[in-house]
This record gives sequence, C-alpha cells and structure tokens, in this order.
Amino acid sequence: MTLTEQGGAATTVLLAPSTETRGGAPMAYAAIEGKGPVVLVDGKALDELARSAGDLRDKRVLGDLTPRDVKRVRVRAGGQTAVLERKGEDDWRMVEPAKGGANGSKVNDLLYALRGLRWKDIVAPEGQDAGRWGVDAPSLEVALFRGDGGEIATVLVGKRDGDVTYVRTKAQPAIYSVDSRLLGPPPKVPDDFKG
Repeated sequence: MTLTEQGGAATTVLLAPSTETRGGAPMAYAAIEGKGPVVLVDGKALDELARSAGDLRDKRVLGDLTPRDVKRVRVRAGGQTAVLERKGEDDWRMVEPAKGGANGSKVNDLLYALRGLRWKDIVAPEGQDAGRWGVDAPSLEVALFRGDGGEIATVLVGKRDGDVTYVRTKAQPAIYSVDSRLLGPPPKVPDDFKG
C-alpha cells in the first residue's frame, strides 16, 4: 500500500502473511519499503487493507445530504404530485395538490431514507439502457430544494426487482442498485403526506 502526502512524498508499506501465531491468532509481516525493521503485526491487517477501489468509495447516493437544509420537497408517484414546505424544525405544510397540514414524520422519514441511501453496485456508469432499470419512467421521483429555491438533488427510483431497486440522480448519469429495504414501500402520493 502506498500513501502519498499532500506535498507529494510517498511511503510504501509492505505486508505479507506469516507462519507465526500469537495467542492462537495468525500474524503478518509488515515493513516500510527501503527501511527497517520488519515487524510482526496482527494478521487481520492483511484483510483490512486488502480492499478494492470500489470498497473504498463513498457509496452514498446523495453524498452529504443534510435533511434540515431541505425546505421544500416535491414527490411524484403514481401519476400524482405533492409539494411540501418546511415551516419550522419539524413542521411541514402541503402546498400542492391542496394547501393544508402535512404529516411531518412521513416527510422526515423520506428525507432520512434518502440521506441513508447507499448503493450496492453501479449497474450503468453512463446511464446506458435506462429503460432496463426503469429510471426512464421512474416509479418515484423526489426533488429536494433549499430555502432560496435552489435544487439540492432529485432522486429517480426505477424498477424494484426483489430486494434490489435501481436509482439515479437527475444530476448524474450513473444508475445504481440499492437495497430495497432502504427505501421502504413506495409512498401513496399525496395521501401518505396529508396531515
């Protein structure tokens, strides 16, 4: 494993399995390339550091989404649209299709589900064959906006295939597979959001 510092200096750490054990646990050899000494380390280091680039990637679909920054939500599903606005910390109001109170806990549940959305695999890095994944005609679309009206993100939820659901964001072409349990059942719009 090579570590590169901000100034460009690189250090390479070498690891290799050892035949030795300590307390019944396997050990490994470790050293800094070109320097001594060679030392024994816990054998778990081999597994912990032997990760692929995919294992190290941030798998959050919406990066660092902060639900309290969302002031307006537009939800589309089943040919219906609901627009909800935050009036306080947890107070939400429905502004479309009719004005009135909103079920704030349902809105917050949706926001936290989106914040926790992690992909399992990138099924189409360039968004190719969107119809196959169902994101060309999404079953659910959730758009999130700041107080100034600027869009934070829009998530398009495509086909659900057992325990896997396919999603993408409006801003990026990549299509991801996610665990269907992270999204829960699709909401009934607007009924689930009425206060």
